[in-house]
Amino acid sequence: MGYHEYDPRHIQYGQSHSKEPIPTLPYDLIVDIVHHFKGDLETLTTCALVCHQWYGAARPLMYETVTIYNATRAQELYEMIGAAPIIGQWIKEISFDLLNHDIEDPENVDIDPNWLGADVFMRLEGRLPSLRCISFIATHHDDICHAALFDALSRFRTVRHVSSYLCHHTATFLTFLSRFPLLETLSLKRSTFSIVDLTGFPPNLSLPHLSDLHVTGCSNNQHHVRAWLNSAITASSLRSLTVDVRHEYYVEETNELLKNAGSNLQFLDIKFPLKPEYPNASVGMSCPPRRDNGWPPASREVVMERIDLRHNTGLRGLTIYTPDSPEFVGLLDQVSGSRIRTVDIVLQLSRLPRMKREDYEALDERLVRSDFRHLEEVHVVCEGLAEQYDLSQNIWESIDSVTCKVHQLFPSVSNRGILRVTTG
Repeated sequence: MGYHEYDPRHIQYGQSHSKEPIPTLPYDLIVDIVHHFKGDLETLTTCALVCHQWYGAARPLMYETVTIYNATRAQELYEMIGAAPIIGQWIKEISFDLLNHDIEDPENVDIDPNWLGADVFMRLEGRLPSLRCISFIATHHDDICHAALFDALSRFRTVRHVSSYLCHHTATFLTFLSRFPLLETLSLKRSTFSIVDLTGFPPNLSLPHLSDLHVTGCSNNQHHVRAWLNSAITASSLRSLTVDVRHEYYVEETNELLKNAGSNLQFLDIKFPLKPEYPNASVGMSCPPRRDNGWPPASREVVMERIDLRHNTGLRGLTIYTPDSPEFVGLLDQVSGSRIRTVDIVLQLSRLPRMKREDYEALDERLVRSDFRHLEEVHVVCEGLAEQYDLSQNIWESIDSVTCKVHQLFPSVSNRGILRVTTG
């Protein structure tokens, strides 16, 4: 063979000398692969070697989310961006994760109070133009140690999403939230607040563009935080609300949120107290109801009766959990004639074998009445499959049995052809 056959000038880009094209992956598939194999460098490197255009498309995705475990990791981020400024343009989310702070050094149990690296983020101001999301996981925020961090992070004015999971906050965190003029999404999951009273709290703090609010997990002083949210949120902005009302203590503030949102609210995901159940109790034994934070157990029926959805006539999607009480039908009566197109029902697989048709009959018939003519889908999600079944044996049979059981619980919805069942 002559030299000219191997001359790259005679070979089209992305092809071998035999003219066979190198596979090109669609961008959506590249996104899925990167997210699925995140951290598996061997697999990602293999993709880069065999797929045309992989490197250019995948590399920014691999840097979209940066997790900070300690001060060392924060300093590494600073040095990395200093060496390759383009990486700063790729970063869209920064996650501060104290839950996995020892991932790089399992024997290190001592936490540096300045591990978050506030000084690093002061120096990174203006170098993360695409930053949109800040997440806190299992962090403990007090007014002294983290005021500097909040001050540094609040300089990134492009942030639109803030998330908190298993964190402890003070009023400083609320001040921090109000510094983002473009904040659209706020998620507070299983987080606590050492706020006794918001009286005298600066009234000019606001979240004028917040459209998606997620407040779940029983935590102390959450009613004070919800009261602050009521005053901070612009009524016309809220489009999606995820909230739990597992105590009667939360009903008043939740109703105020729903009223303020009014007809602009399009998606509501609401959790109520579960019915008492003691599966581990022996026959004849009496198990007292579990108390949460010292409060007596909430009355499920009372909570549901007091929730007011009459102002939310613009709802398009509603998510409810284990709706085996007649009071759920009353909730649907409040939004009858609305434009609801999807109803998501979340069931626990541990309870599924004991669920009876009569417990869901009223709800099943209510969902097919003429005033829900816009309803396009009833999606039943059965959670806890991995805990209930051996995934290595008869998994498809298990899924089929779950699906059949759900269709038996909702025959009217099933006959209408709008029932969809998934497991998780």
